[in-house]
Amino acid sequence: MKILFVCAGNTCRSVMAEYLLRQTARNMEVSSCGLFAVAGSTANPLTLQVLKELGIDGCAHLTAGVNERIISAADLVLAMELSQKLLLHTAYAKYREKIFTLRGYGAADADIGDPYGADLDAYRQTRDLIFLEIKRIMKLISAEEK
Repeated sequence: MKILFVCAGNTCRSVMAEYLLRQTARNMEVSSCGLFAVAGSTANPLTLQVLKELGIDGCAHLTAGVNERIISAADLVLAMELSQKLLLHTAYAKYREKIFTLRGYGAADADIGDPYGADLDAYRQTRDLIFLEIKRIMKLISAEEK
């Protein structure tokens, strides 16, 4: 299964989700991108720090912008906010059946707020919320595959 995480800039939330899922489910192909990402930038230093606290090295991450090739290649696209999901639905309407919010996959839509510009504790809270959602989604995907 190929999972794509999408946020605004591909420097915080989608990066956390990508690397947390890679560590959790090594049998999946995982990537991330941003709706407004400047391609080739690095992840936010606080993102890298909160990942490192869990033993995850995200230093090699380079940002990527969303495009049809990336969306079409994914089996599941998970946005961090409802507004991002709706933008993706509009821009990539033929793929809308596989585009959800991270918190809305198998549940009611809810945003994962952007920690950009906040302190380290906000990044930790965001990381932990994303990790909880990833664990929940992995259980759903496992049940669907049976």
